[in-house]
Amino acid sequence: MARLAGWFAVFTVIVLVVVLVWGRPVAAQSKAPRATELQGVLAGQADRHFFGLESIQPGQAVALTLRFEAAELGAGKDVSFVVLSEDGLVRFLAGADPQDVAVATGAPPLFDTQDNRRTALVPGVQAAGFTVIVYGSADRPMRYTLQVQGGLLRDDAGQSQSLVMVDDGMVNTAALSGSAAPKPAEIVRQAEIVNPADIAKAVPARRVTGVLAAHGDRHYLRLAPAKGDAGGEVTLTLQYVAHQPGQQGKLNVWVLTQEGVRQWQQGGLLQELNLAGGSPALALAGATVMHTTLRVAESVPYVVVVYNEMADAANYTLHVEGAVVVDEFGQTNEAQAAVAELLALGQ
Repeated sequence: MARLAGWFAVFTVIVLVVVLVWGRPVAAQSKAPRATELQGVLAGQADRHFFGLESIQPGQAVALTLRFEAAELGAGKDVSFVVLSEDGLVRFLAGADPQDVAVATGAPPLFDTQDNRRTALVPGVQAAGFTVIVYGSADRPMRYTLQVQGGLLRDDAGQSQSLVMVDDGMVNTAALSGSAAPKPAEIVRQAEIVNPADIAKAVPARRVTGVLAAHGDRHYLRLAPAKGDAGGEVTLTLQYVAHQPGQQGKLNVWVLTQEGVRQWQQGGLLQELNLAGGSPALALAGATVMHTTLRVAESVPYVVVVYNEMADAANYTLHVEGAVVVDEFGQTNEAQAAVAELLALGQ
């Protein structure tokens, strides 16, 4: 922890210059191009990249995923990120350990055998946005990709090498030149960006389907009382097909509070934070059914995590009784179909 604080202290002067030039912290900038994905290269142990983070709809959760080549790191090395609020950024600049003031930190997904991803769920992104700091401990250049679901990234300082950008009409990218000009992989008009959260809110579901990739892929679904449900007993039933022996229960669900998700992403023990997990109810000819029941409080926000630790990708169906699930990140088949329908209608 002290070593990490030491690495970040080297860049305090750089960030102070950024703050002085723009007149406010990186997180507060609003005129830079937006991106849902960007790529960059950390030059070595001393390099850090700072990006702004905004929610598509303020107050909604945002998911971040950092990918890199783990084979190039070497033993004991790491690439990760921290997310700071404006207050956290100010405290960091004053010398605080970034881990102590972060609202979220990158953590390796459970059951990720390749160990080349760091993820974090940032609940309730504020209107002012946050600052994401990508850092590494390798002594050689390290290429990375940073993706966001439910939000947008800003490269105020031109650190990234390519972006999938949203042209919000406030920046004339053609007028930029030299090192200030981003190198977009794709330009997306703002009218083409559809927020899955808007669709999911309009059509809460008691049944959703999806596909999870092998080795630790996850879907995050908000659990909410439906109209007429005043909180109480909730039942989750998960169905999938296991193609190999011994895979029963390796595609399953966890239920956490929203605060529990935040603590888990910051290194908390899942065994202490998980409220419920599916137990086998049926396993016949590869068809597996996982079932769990729990009591929930109406005033507490909950998150259902559907995960796959099998070596194969798998389709799943999740049924909910006593509540509904809301896909805020466009992960399920239903949310993706709703987005496609709106795009086809030109909405």
